[in-house]
Amino acid sequence: MFSTLLDGGYISSDTTFTAFKGIFDETVFEHPIVWMKTQTSLMYFVHLAFKQHNPYDVWVKCVNCFRSAANDEHSSHNAHHTPHESPLTMTVPLMFLALVTIVAGFIPFGHFVSSNGEAYTIHLDWGVAGTSIAIAVISIALATYMYKSGKQQVANALARRFNGLWTAAYHRFYLDEIYQFITHRIIFGCISRPIAWWDRHVVDGFFDFLAWGANATSDEIRGLQSGRIQQYTFVFLLGTLALILLLLL
Repeated sequence: MFSTLLDGGYISSDTTFTAFKGIFDETVFEHPIVWMKTQTSLMYFVHLAFKQHNPYDVWVKCVNCFRSAANDEHSSHNAHHTPHESPLTMTVPLMFLALVTIVAGFIPFGHFVSSNGEAYTIHLDWGVAGTSIAIAVISIALATYMYKSGKQQVANALARRFNGLWTAAYHRFYLDEIYQFITHRIIFGCISRPIAWWDRHVVDGFFDFLAWGANATSDEIRGLQSGRIQQYTFVFLLGTLALILLLLL
């Protein structure tokens, strides 16, 4: 599995086999592994974890791969982690982009760049724009009022009053469950699995048969190219005699 992950680019080439082996042998994960493809590597690990007759026992052991702490103190620190603002290295570029976005709409780019070289004036529909801005401001103000306090009494009251809607919104309207059902039960189960069976047994089987036929035929006729001059002369004379008899008859 280590060579598969390494050759596939799932983990960094700097990762040693000893460090990788440690995630299965150690009870406390102390050697970090640099994952190069986060989503793909997780999918690969889930595949190994749930596939039948799993030789790696990944489901039991891969918990050490994703532990960011080597002691209980760090785990306790993570348990009390609270949301915080991003550092300035993130917020400053975002603020700059926000300022550019505010003034960029007033720059007449259509006078400088157009498809036919002629000036194109973009008209702003203040009815649509004003409505959008008003809805955004009202929504921000309402959300601030509902969630600014630690108790969030308004939000809790609305959650109790509209429990069904709150539950659906909390579960993102079950879009993940619908996606999982469509992809795994319908696409993977009813479409991909028959296609995979056809590819594995029919397509691969046909080309395996061609390879077997070529190999078997070559084994049977390899004796005709022995490299012995006497055999070639004997066959040549037999062919000549057969032609003479054919012409005489």
